[in-house]
Amino acid sequence: MIFRQFIDEDLGCASYLLGDAGEAAVVDPAWDTGKYLDFADAHNLRITRVVETHTHADHVSGRGRLAAATGAELLLPAEADAAFPHTRLNPGDSFAFGDVEVDVVGTAGHRPEHLAFLVTDRGRYPEPTMLLSGDSLLVGDVARPDLAAGDSEQIDAASRSLFASIHRLAALPDHVELWPGHIGGSLCCSAGTSEKPSSTVALERRTNAALADSDELRFVADLRTRLPARPPTVDLVVGLNRGPLIAAQPPLEELSVADAAGLLAAGATAVDGRSADAFDDAAIDGSLCIPLNRPGVGTRAAWLLDPATPLVLVADDAALAERLASRLAAVGLFEVRGYLPADAANWQTQGLPLNTVERVSAHELAGLLADDAAVLVDVRDADEHARFSVPGALHVPWRELPARAAEIRALGKPIAVACASGRRTAIAASLLASRSGPSVLRLADEGIETLHGYSVELGALAGST
Repeated sequence: MIFRQFIDEDLGCASYLLGDAGEAAVVDPAWDTGKYLDFADAHNLRITRVVETHTHADHVSGRGRLAAATGAELLLPAEADAAFPHTRLNPGDSFAFGDVEVDVVGTAGHRPEHLAFLVTDRGRYPEPTMLLSGDSLLVGDVARPDLAAGDSEQIDAASRSLFASIHRLAALPDHVELWPGHIGGSLCCSAGTSEKPSSTVALERRTNAALADSDELRFVADLRTRLPARPPTVDLVVGLNRGPLIAAQPPLEELSVADAAGLLAAGATAVDGRSADAFDDAAIDGSLCIPLNRPGVGTRAAWLLDPATPLVLVADDAALAERLASRLAAVGLFEVRGYLPADAANWQTQGLPLNTVERVSAHELAGLLADDAAVLVDVRDADEHARFSVPGALHVPWRELPARAAEIRALGKPIAVACASGRRTAIAASLLASRSGPSVLRLADEGIETLHGYSVELGALAGST
């Protein structure tokens, strides 16, 4: 058997290819399908099946693109409510090719239709040795149960189903390898999920926090306290994944400055995928900076962009613009009108309004705060803020900045932004920067905890509040 795991580093999703006897099955394909086609071609495999554990809520499936490219049969959970031709899978079903046999296991919880797949490589061992667990049992934790649920009672019911499912999986033999549908950091994970890409049933039975408690009520109550905020694009992505099939990404047109300016004036949003430093030096006023050289582009875009708003992409070249468009499409953001090549001098010459962001060190920022010469906005999430806070800082998680930007600008001081590592400051700064507002500074390439050592300056700040 040929087996390969593919990790989408941007979204934290895992997908798989199983191959034998010249055939291959792809399980839970990402939107970007080129990697499966390239791998299959390199190993003389024909992709004949595309299989899914559930209707995904965090990313648009690549099943339509794979089917268009290969003619593969689509196999989905029987309860998935898919609006296109497919083969329905129920718990207890199986399918095979070569020495590979795949048995279907019911694992409701994350979604009611959810399935997992037990894989046997009969050329090596006569019993199952691998579990493709999808969004059920993960490494270190479980998937979240609220993405298909609308109210508290439904979430509790889904949690009880998940409890039963993961304990059913934990009863598998020790040697069975666990290959999950997500690693830590994904929208679909609970808080304790590891970034390790695989595990074993024996190890999870001993170490997984979700399996530590055999009491269903305590499991449900604990899981409810650890659920992250529900992403705003969940219902959109689920709807897209129910069909009809999406077989291609819309073509990307290069825009002139005049065309881009016209779109922006009519209500489009500019999404800038350049590096944070390049954005700092010169950016289109009102644009959102989501650097392509950092993970989480799709995840963060899903929180900050309205799926109905037309988008103008800004990138250094056409290839990077295509990458940015692909990461947006993966989370259901398809309203891209084209891309504008990065050329700040040309933008300025043709009258496109520009803005800048100033980079500051922890030492410089501490001095500004001590002199009451700036307001510090801490954009970390609530759990991060609970571990350490800066006296006098305004805590506004990055997801909430669009709703509170006017309030922050109204303070009338230069605005400094900081996060845990510096990775979110470019996004935060772009959300707050405005030609008509105060200047914006960002703590670049450092985390907010580096301010901890500036006791004199922070003491002065605390005394001024």
